[in-house]
Amino acid sequence: MLFQVFALPQFQRQAEVVKSAILGLCDWQLVSKQEQEAVNVWVLDLQTETRWQTIEWAQESLNAMRNQADIIVLFESQIVDMSQQLFWSEWLADSAGKFLVLRANAQGLSDNSQQILAKLKPEKFRVSRAPFAKSELEVIEIPAKTVHLEHLMMAMSNAIESMGMKIHRVSGVFKVTEFAHPVLIDWSAFLWQTERAEEDALQSTIRISGEQLDAEWFQQIIDSCQF
Repeated sequence: MLFQVFALPQFQRQAEVVKSAILGLCDWQLVSKQEQEAVNVWVLDLQTETRWQTIEWAQESLNAMRNQADIIVLFESQIVDMSQQLFWSEWLADSAGKFLVLRANAQGLSDNSQQILAKLKPEKFRVSRAPFAKSELEVIEIPAKTVHLEHLMMAMSNAIESMGMKIHRVSGVFKVTEFAHPVLIDWSAFLWQTERAEEDALQSTIRISGEQLDAEWFQQIIDSCQF
C-alpha cells in the first residue's frame, strides 16, 4: 500500500517521526508519483494555535489538509492543555470527511495507535485520489545582524494577521537588542515561538517562506528593525 505524510512547514520534524514509525510498523511504501493512489497521512501538531481562524488563506490551508486526509495523526510535541485538545477534537468532528485519528509524540506512535495501524486491512483505504498536493513555497533569506525583536514581531504579526500576506513561516537565529544572547524564532499563522538560542547556533539570517512574497518589502522591514 502506498502512502505519503504531510504537515505544515513548521512541523516537518514531526512528520518525519510519523513516517519512520509507519515504515517500521507496516508493509507500506512511500508514494513516488503524484498520479498514484495513496493513503494521505496528515500530521497535526496539537501545539497549533487558533489565530488562523481569522486568516482566510490559513483556514483554507488547514481545511484542505483535513478534507484530503485518510489518516490524521495528532502529534503532542509537548504537554497541551485540555482546552487546546478539546478545540482540535471538535474541529475534526465538524468535518464531513472520513478519516482515522491516531496519536503520536516524539518517541513515535502511541501503543494504541500502533495496534490500530498494524491491524488495518489494505482495502480500508482503497481511495480513488492522488496524494495530497503540497504547495511550492517561495523562500527569501535576508541577513540579520542585530535586530530589535519587538519591532520585528509587530511587523510580521501585522503582515500575517492584518495585511493578508501568505507567510507560511518566518524562522532564524540571530542577535537582538533586548537580550545578551541570540534568539531562535519560528513564527507563522499557526504557531508563534521565540526561544533563547546558544551562540554556536547563530545564523544571522531571517528565512521567510510563503506565497507571492514581496522580497523588497521584507528587506525594507528587516532593515528598519536592525541596529
